[in-house]
Amino acid sequence: MVNDDGASKFGPNRAIYATGTRRASAGGEPYAILYGPIVALGFDPDTCESVSLTDGQARAVIEYFTETSPAGSGLAESMRLEPGAPPFPDDRADTVPPCARGL
Repeated sequence: MVNDDGASKFGPNRAIYATGTRRASAGGEPYAILYGPIVALGFDPDTCESVSLTDGQARAVIEYFTETSPAGSGLAESMRLEPGAPPFPDDRADTVPPCARGL
């Protein structure tokens, strides 16, 4: 879930990096920056409904936001961006489930 006004009310929290990359070890590029508090939810692409994370998924989220994207990563990446820098990659069109198309 995203607070559509989160960027103006809260500062940058964590960076999300392109799949399979790690900024510190592989020079991974940021995909997005999350602002404000974060809540991780599962998603059922067949019904477009939120679902609970499995224990394994919850561990993966905790590991990601501890090791790959630690506290301060969102601020560091937002400070790294310069005016005129190319936007983050936008390959999300290929990952939109059928039930969410046209929203």
